[in-house]
Amino acid sequence: MKVLEVNCSVCGQKEWRLLGVSTLLVQHNQDIATNIYECKHCGVLFREAGQDAWWQHFQTVGYTLPQNENEYRRMRIGYFEYLSSLLGRHVRPKPDAKVLDIGCSYGHFLDVMRQKGFKTSGIEINETLYQRLKKEGIHEVFRTMQEVQGKFDIVTLIDSLYCVEDPLKVLKESKDCLTEDGVILCRVTNRVWLIKMFLALQKGRPIPRSLTGDARWSFSPRSLKILFSRAGFSDFEFIFAEKEKKGLPMWKTMFYSLTGTVSSFTPLKVSPGIIVIARNRADP
Repeated sequence: MKVLEVNCSVCGQKEWRLLGVSTLLVQHNQDIATNIYECKHCGVLFREAGQDAWWQHFQTVGYTLPQNENEYRRMRIGYFEYLSSLLGRHVRPKPDAKVLDIGCSYGHFLDVMRQKGFKTSGIEINETLYQRLKKEGIHEVFRTMQEVQGKFDIVTLIDSLYCVEDPLKVLKESKDCLTEDGVILCRVTNRVWLIKMFLALQKGRPIPRSLTGDARWSFSPRSLKILFSRAGFSDFEFIFAEKEKKGLPMWKTMFYSLTGTVSSFTPLKVSPGIIVIARNRADP
């Protein structure tokens, strides 16, 4: 059996168990097989794929294609409004407040925050979307964290932290970008329990891509707590009940509602997503 020789970005340990195989889209209609590992210490899942494969994936995946923008706006704009309302409970309005969205895609979330009076900036690695946002000039846009200057009242990672090579490094850099008492909002898909349930029922079968998605890292609540603590956050909360996205089939809408209720009132955290809101407290 192949041994994974990398340190876990979440807990720093180096003991993995191979869970199974799943596919990753790297070009239009072209998949590659990838191994899915579980950290024996923190429980995070890691998908092994080369940097070239990930780069190809993010240049061709459907949610980065300009022709799909209107459909994604229709599906997600209500959800972005929901996330902005969550932030409104934690950030007091003030003149010239700034927000940085890491992995801003089409800029739809930034559009919502701009309408609420924020100065908006984003990071986008997809070259087509980066050039488009740059040309529009509505939001300040960067390719990497290293290009970002200044401090922000809010930093968001909406369905992007699980795609990066080193989540701990990105969280630490995000914290460095925050003003004192600034807030970070991170949303990830809650995949671990679904993958584990599938493997229990279908042992030995490939894990469907519908479960692994395009996640390099699949976080559980426990692994997220470890990750945020190691990144220097001591004040953070978890939200498991989510507002469903528009245009979903009826069964998915019912799934969102049921799992949100179960996650809110029982120890079972089975909501479709996990939202973490953390505050940048000054060191004592």
